[in-house]
Amino acid sequence: MQADTTYRLSWMVGKSFWRETDKVDWAVLENTFHSWAEEVQLEVESPDMWEEIRQSSELLDASSGELANTLFTESELAQISKQLREVKTYVREVCSLTTEEAADVEKRFDDAEKASRRMGRKDWLLLFLGTLFPLIISGFLPPDVVKHILIMIAQGLGHLFGGGSAQIP
Repeated sequence: MQADTTYRLSWMVGKSFWRETDKVDWAVLENTFHSWAEEVQLEVESPDMWEEIRQSSELLDASSGELANTLFTESELAQISKQLREVKTYVREVCSLTTEEAADVEKRFDDAEKASRRMGRKDWLLLFLGTLFPLIISGFLPPDVVKHILIMIAQGLGHLFGGGSAQIP
C-alpha cells in the first residue's frame, strides 16, 4: 500500500502564499519560482535609493556650507556640460512638453552651463538650484523629475562641490 503524499508549498511573491496539495503542478511551481527570481533580481539590481537621497542632500548642503567659491577648471566645465546634456536628454525623454516649453527648459539649462564659465562653484550651484525652482512652480517639471535631476547632478558633479567622487565614465 502506497502512503498518501502531501506536498506543502510556500513561497513569497508579492504576498505570502501557502498551499497544501496531494499533487504538484510543476509548471505553476516553475512559473512562480521564475517570478520570485525576477523580483529578487530587480531588488538586487535596483539603485540604492537611500544612497541617492544622501548624495542629493549633500549637494544641497554644499550650497549653504563652507564651499569655496573657486572657478571651475576646464575639465570640470566639460563635466558640467556633459552632465547638463544628460539632464536635457532625460527631460526630453520623460516629460511631455510642448515645443515652447521644451525650448524654455533647454534655455534655462543652457544658461546654467554658460554661467558655469564665469561664476564660482558656490554661486553656480545656487544658480543651478534656483533654475530648477521655477520649472517646478510653472509645472514644466514634476517634482519626481526634479528629484531625479538632483540625483543625476549629485552623482555626476557632487565631487565638484565637496561631495562624493565622480563616476567612472
